Amino acid sequence: MKTLTALSVVAIATALNASAGIVFTTDFESGVPPEFGGAGSLTSTEGYSAYGFEEYYLRNDSAGAPTSLAIAGLPDHSYVDIWFDAAIIDSWDGDTIAGGTVPPDYFNVSIDGLLAFSETFDNFDWNDQSWKGAPIVYRADPSLAQNTGWLDSAYPFIMSVPHSGDTLLVEWFASGGGWQAGADESWAIDNIKVSVQTTSIPDGGGSLGLLGLAFFGLAVLKKR
Repeated sequence: MKTLTALSVVAIATALNASAGIVFTTDFESGVPPEFGGAGSLTSTEGYSAYGFEEYYLRNDSAGAPTSLAIAGLPDHSYVDIWFDAAIIDSWDGDTIAGGTVPPDYFNVSIDGLLAFSETFDNFDWNDQSWKGAPIVYRADPSLAQNTGWLDSAYPFIMSVPHSGDTLLVEWFASGGGWQAGADESWAIDNIKVSVQTTSIPDGGGSLGLLGLAFFGLAVLKKR
């Protein structure tokens, strides 16, 4: 399987200075843009509205079908930055039964068909999930959306990868041997922004070493 493998992971809270321009943005408040396809539906954010998700987000409660974003006509560039917030809804079980009865549960992102992000999330036990990026909210009590009784979480992301084509395909999907899909372990995305840049990404650390968003830099292709 081809993947994008990140060589550096740092937490940042400010925009990348190298960004050349925003090529796409949506918060779904005016509906679902035509660039989106696949699974997912415009849904009320319910309690997530208190955490920057406004009134609507794009929620995927399918059996594993991806939500896709296809952008064409990109200007010349060498990197693409993809910003989004992800809601991890209901009974996600992480890596092992220490954090839920039916693990593992993965949230994934692929870029142009290459897996760029794949980490487990757990709404029972922080120590039982592989992703340790700072959350927007973790195990909100009371629950934020869908099934009452399950405590929900949300995370902000920036993914930055080498890219030079004039088209871009981003796919978000969930998977895992224990992932129960449907209304039981759904997810949603919001506050999408895509920008392109024409210079290399700076190393992590210094002014970039701030808490807030997950940044995947200096990615290379490999076969697994």
